[in-house]
Amino acid sequence: KVSTPLIFVLFPMFVVRCQDMINLICFCANFYVDTLNSFFFSINLKILIFMYL
Repeated sequence: KVSTPLIFVLFPMFVVRCQDMINLICFCANFYVDTLNSFFFSINLKILIFMYL
């Protein structure tokens, strides 16, 4: 009977932890993609400029 309230206390904390981890992973993934995009964009820009010269 004691363990039931404990589950109700710990489970939301566990869910919040998981959501924090997922948010962190999503943030890192977005940052990584943004960095890659800007990197490829700068390369494409250089190629375009080079082609026009």
